[in-house]
Amino acid sequence: MSKARIQTISGVMFDILEPTLDMINIEDIAHAGSQANRFTGHCRFPYPVAQHEFLGSRLAPPDCCKCGSPRLHALKFLIHDGSESYTGDMNGQLKHFTPVGEEFMKVENPLQNLIYERYGLPPGKPMCIEIIDNEMLHAEKNQLKGWDIKVGVAPVLIQERSFYHNKFTYLSRFNELCRSEDRVEISFRINL
Repeated sequence: MSKARIQTISGVMFDILEPTLDMINIEDIAHAGSQANRFTGHCRFPYPVAQHEFLGSRLAPPDCCKCGSPRLHALKFLIHDGSESYTGDMNGQLKHFTPVGEEFMKVENPLQNLIYERYGLPPGKPMCIEIIDNEMLHAEKNQLKGWDIKVGVAPVLIQERSFYHNKFTYLSRFNELCRSEDRVEISFRINL
């Protein structure tokens, strides 16, 4: 085990540099993702990664051939930023336009592929996921930052939600989409 490890909310000692399938836990991903804000927190209100993934997972194209089915596409979108629950996220400009980001992605990308493997999905981010991710980005910039993007905007309504609401809806959506052996018991309830 490397020294680069964190203890997750479930108590797992997660090795960021040498992760294994048994270290990956959807409840840890939902918990941390419901607290990790998009845009480095620079939004009109807190908007976590888990809410982004939940909303985008509902936009699966009916004819998705890269992911295998609309259900698998939705599941892949739901967990496509799961690595951020273990590494944290890096500002997009820093991640994509600096040498620091290149090094960060050497850790993030293999971890994300391991998360896909853990939940029975192939590695990589196919174009169908990229398209929805970009459409979500446009909707988020319009609704959370006051932009006025007209083309390629996801048809979603983004509303401020509590941590528990985001965690509950994320885990509920996961249970709808995952294999039966991966379903989790949701041990709390909220009023929606």
